[in-house]
Amino acid sequence: MILIGISMDSYSAILRLKSGDPNRILFKSQRFSIRVLRPNVIEYSEYLIWMRDSKSNPFISGIDKSMSLSELNEYVSNKFEDPASLFLGIYTQDENTHIGNIKFEMIDTQDDVFEVGILIGDQNWRNKGVATEIITSSIIFLSKEINIRRYELGVHKDNKAAIHAYKKVGFLTVSEIDNINYLRMRFLL
Repeated sequence: MILIGISMDSYSAILRLKSGDPNRILFKSQRFSIRVLRPNVIEYSEYLIWMRDSKSNPFISGIDKSMSLSELNEYVSNKFEDPASLFLGIYTQDENTHIGNIKFEMIDTQDDVFEVGILIGDQNWRNKGVATEIITSSIIFLSKEINIRRYELGVHKDNKAAIHAYKKVGFLTVSEIDNINYLRMRFLL
């Protein structure tokens, strides 16, 4: 298999992280366990509710009120199969409850730049520092496992809670995209 434009070191590291026991915990933060999301392995009914709820998730671009469970599983499968993507589930350590996801996708293969996306789907966990804790823990883990040094993300200008969390982690605004009300933010190690 020839992979055009994908850093072989990062590619190999992502594949290694995705292999093994489907319930394997990749790493833990203070309150959460992080595992690779896999197709057909866990029940995604709660995740499906999050992806259908445009009122409580107004800033998530993939929201679709008509999304089916099979479409969601296909999405998870595509991310799992993508050698440039690491799609992780966020689980509480105490009850092993799936409360959200964080995704890292390689967007610049020459410099191994990864785009970050996070969803705290469980409304009971919002505004409790989850994003800050998870992004910080993920960056520490991925800098050791894959040697990622540069992360970028896009965020809607009205998503003040997310912007605050990203700045708390150390992301800096690098540009504004006015026609769609988005900020591009970057974190460098």
